[in-house]
Amino acid sequence: VNPFQQIITFFCNKLQNKARTQNGINNFFSSDADLVNFFLEPLLQRFEYNVRRAVVLEVNSLRLRGMLDGDNPSERFKSFSRSFEDHKARIKFLKKYPVLARYAVKELSLWCDASTEFLTNLSNDWSDIRENFGLETSEKLSTIQPSGDTHNDGRSVVVISFTSGRRILYKPRNIKVEIVFQKTLEWLNSGINTNHKIINVITYEDHGWVEFLENDQVETGLELERYYYRLGSLLSLLHSLNTVDIHFENLVAHGEYPCIVDLETLFHEDLSKRSVKTGTDYVRMTIDESVLSVGILPQPSKSLDENSAFDISAIGASENQVAPYNVVGIDNFGRDDIKITNIPGWIPSVHNQPNDSTITKIPLSKIIEGYSDTYDFILRERDFLLS
Repeated sequence: VNPFQQIITFFCNKLQNKARTQNGINNFFSSDADLVNFFLEPLLQRFEYNVRRAVVLEVNSLRLRGMLDGDNPSERFKSFSRSFEDHKARIKFLKKYPVLARYAVKELSLWCDASTEFLTNLSNDWSDIRENFGLETSEKLSTIQPSGDTHNDGRSVVVISFTSGRRILYKPRNIKVEIVFQKTLEWLNSGINTNHKIINVITYEDHGWVEFLENDQVETGLELERYYYRLGSLLSLLHSLNTVDIHFENLVAHGEYPCIVDLETLFHEDLSKRSVKTGTDYVRMTIDESVLSVGILPQPSKSLDENSAFDISAIGASENQVAPYNVVGIDNFGRDDIKITNIPGWIPSVHNQPNDSTITKIPLSKIIEGYSDTYDFILRERDFLLS
């Protein structure tokens, strides 16, 4: 990211200046440097991914023309990096890649605005946050880690860690639907004693704060059975609400409680007018209308090397599964013969498994029991739900 350091510095200073105008924001940080660094590190990871092709092309072009100093590939790469300490070299690079320069300014501008908005909301909501999540007045931020993709002009879900070890989630959208879903779980718990965990949520017009759930492991067989009973119950409820996309990233195994942590796809509607013309069309329509569409049940495919299964479902996904597709990687990093390469995609980490050793010991009967009990209860309460 060296060619862009002047742009990065400008927006870092802009973020710091904006934060200084907000009362109380500095109280969340142990030092002035933390205010920018907490936001900058995750940004640079995403930013580097998007600019790497141009930088790799440039260093190889200079290598082939013999324009890098050094006796070996590592020294020549350092020579390339140092060259951007010169203002003229940075301007020359940005003029050569004007679209990339425009992307950098836009990306960093959105990052600055979204970060400022987050800090403002944190400061304004701090009293409610402390009361609802049991935080101390003197809490300071330890890390700020974006989670998932960015949407709506660079905004993303953020995992906030405090120096006490406590964590909460920030969601940059109205999350009233999550409060209503928790109330629905309370209703379900009172009807058939499923004892689903109720997640603590507070929402405002354009953002909200949510309890952070650890991926705690079950310790007994009974806990495991209760987990899968509740998972079957959730599958039934979510299917009745026409929910999709509950894959492994959107469910947390919190001990014996499976918890849905992203409800953006409740009441999903397929806007395409499906016409059934072939047997394949009929099969796809049938799957889309079945419980498979929720995303919780296993739907494995072959890995890229065809030697193992790849499954992103809430039940089937596990750490280090190899995907059936490639992602962009880098070979020879730190050398002047650095190159873009394709590497197999993989699942780096998961939080959807209640126990590392249980993925092959799933009590299917408990899933069916939980699904059936909830299905029957919803049928009994049909008139109430439609009233």
